[in-house]
Amino acid sequence: MDKRAGVVGAFSGGASVAVAGLPQVIALGALAVTPFGQSALASGVVAAFVATVFGRLCASLVSRAPGEISTPLASTTIIYASLCADLLLRGGSSLSAGEVIAGLSLAVVLMGVLQLLAGWARLGEALKFLPYQVNAGFLTGIGLLVVWAQLGPAIGLEGRLTRYNWAEIVEQFKPHALFVATVSALAVWFAPRFTRRTPSLLVGLAAGIATFYLVSLFAAPGASGPVIGSMAPLAIGYDRLVDVWNHTHQSSLVDMSIRVLPYAALLALEGSLEMAITSRDVTAVTGVRPNVHRGLIGQGLANIVSGLLAGLPLAPSHSQSVAAARTGSATWVPAVSAVILFAGFIAFAGLLAYFPTAVLAGLLVTVGISTIDHWTRGLIRQVVRVRGVHSEILLNLAMVAAVSGAFFFGGVPLALLVGTVLAMVVLTRNLAAATKFTPRDGRQFSSTRVWPSAQSRWLTQARALIRILRPRGGLFFGTAEQLAVQLATIHAPVKYCIIDCSRLTVLDASGCRIIAEGARQLSQRGITTLLAGLDPSNPHDHALIALGLSMPSAEQHWFRDLDLALESVEAELLHDHWPGVAADAPVAFAENELAIGLTTSELEVLQSRLVAVEYEKTEVLFERGAESSALYVIEQGLIEIHTTMEGGGRGSQRLAVFGPGCLFGEISMLTGMPRSATAVCAAPARLRMLPRGVLQDLQEHHPTLYGKIIANLSQHLATRVVQTTDIVRRK
Repeated sequence: MDKRAGVVGAFSGGASVAVAGLPQVIALGALAVTPFGQSALASGVVAAFVATVFGRLCASLVSRAPGEISTPLASTTIIYASLCADLLLRGGSSLSAGEVIAGLSLAVVLMGVLQLLAGWARLGEALKFLPYQVNAGFLTGIGLLVVWAQLGPAIGLEGRLTRYNWAEIVEQFKPHALFVATVSALAVWFAPRFTRRTPSLLVGLAAGIATFYLVSLFAAPGASGPVIGSMAPLAIGYDRLVDVWNHTHQSSLVDMSIRVLPYAALLALEGSLEMAITSRDVTAVTGVRPNVHRGLIGQGLANIVSGLLAGLPLAPSHSQSVAAARTGSATWVPAVSAVILFAGFIAFAGLLAYFPTAVLAGLLVTVGISTIDHWTRGLIRQVVRVRGVHSEILLNLAMVAAVSGAFFFGGVPLALLVGTVLAMVVLTRNLAAATKFTPRDGRQFSSTRVWPSAQSRWLTQARALIRILRPRGGLFFGTAEQLAVQLATIHAPVKYCIIDCSRLTVLDASGCRIIAEGARQLSQRGITTLLAGLDPSNPHDHALIALGLSMPSAEQHWFRDLDLALESVEAELLHDHWPGVAADAPVAFAENELAIGLTTSELEVLQSRLVAVEYEKTEVLFERGAESSALYVIEQGLIEIHTTMEGGGRGSQRLAVFGPGCLFGEISMLTGMPRSATAVCAAPARLRMLPRGVLQDLQEHHPTLYGKIIANLSQHLATRVVQTTDIVRRK
């Protein structure tokens, strides 16, 4: 029972899609050959049916996307018609009609090849990088061209207005034809108000044909314009196929391919965009996400087949695909609709000969207007209705106008050129806007190096001699100049400039050269430049030198992170201020914070109770989570405090670096809680250890000394909190 219901659903859905798409196929077939004139209308209709039947079958069998209905669209058909006009104009009398048809078919085949390659290379996701303004410009230009192409047939002329001068237009103008075209268009626009089940184009076709023959009863013969004319589908299809194969010579194939390639590229682009949009909305209906890359391959093969059979280019129809997706057998609907359409066309092709061109013109005007991008129409309404329109709206409209104007007045090659340039401009502009270069005062930052109290207090203000730039985003040809401008604003009394590259997503040759030139100019002003986030031992980072990052020196002024760069600058500042004191010079126990205010005897008591320990580089003092029982006072060497990455990730983060004269581990010693981080020796170190048991013994036997030690620890912790709070506040 379910299988029978599925067959019935596929047949009924296929029949509905075939009937609903019939007006569009006929109208677009006539549009495709408009440059040839009235005599070629039947040939265009046959080409449209060939593409719809055989191309749709191929696409549905290969891609197997539920509900995907491939058919000629206004966007692809007008590009096809533009190529037809271009070939006729450039070829003149040297190109026969058969050669033009062969060139058109070659463009469709190349379109398919490009889509096939894009699907094979998995470039379907790359479509999202096309700026919407550029695509809107293409669609707007296409819509305007569709409307322009139908103005002639809409007033009863045979072909485009450009084939007539003004005197001939006035002389041959047929008001009855305009009336028929107007009725057809109005029926399409107002049909949704009266019926939701019957497609609007079908309503417009029926209303237009009825109006045409009703007017013909009272008007003179031909007053309402011509009809399509004699229709012999098999004979016409055979003749087109013969034209293609007889006029495709190896000697002229390359020249013709070069001539039609821009059109084929735009056809492939528009077809692929339509497929992406249709797939998204069909997925919302079916819940099944189609394979975009496989869909491109299916569309490519469908267009290759259509081109080889002298058919029109085709792409997924959004409205028909969504309607088909709502049926119970969406997977089989496309193939079934193609078979039904083919059978109906062969059986009733003779009736198409009596379809009025004015009716088709009215339908195509509605199609052309609907093709003009909705977003663009919304912007236009905003400009018309609102005073003081934002400049961003005007800029977007200008880009749309540039692409659509190039398409309308200059043709496809110019539109592609303008669209490509604008796409690059938009991409560069957006990336530039996303990249920030604001300089920061060095007082807003501090390294994790813990300096002795006196030096730490002095550094609080001395960091004003540091400028830090932390660009975020891309530093490339479109944004590097902004960095140059920021570097040019840095002057004395600043002595150090740190450029943190860790948050850059792109750093190209332009960015490298700007940094090097900026470092050179800063050096001439007595300012040292350092780079953070770069590791000269990393092959990728080292390759930047070859790209132009010759300054600052990789060996001296490149650091893995901002913290290391800040520590280096702080050490140099301290050395300049205290030239006789090395930053890592040993500090006697009596000079550390724990010994402040102690008498000589108290100092001797305390020293006698401390445990002297020594560690070599990379040796671990304690691990995170270990039981804590002592604090440490550093007399010589460096100790780094690390914490492991959350979630079990590899690596660790440096929290602090303690040098001579500093003490650490006091919180865990006082509270008895496990160690919150790991301590590692960074340079051979000599330390004094104060165990908790010793502190408790001092409390019992030397309460005065114990009180002073606790006061010193409290002052130490309070100073640390104030310094940390000040840094956070400045940030």
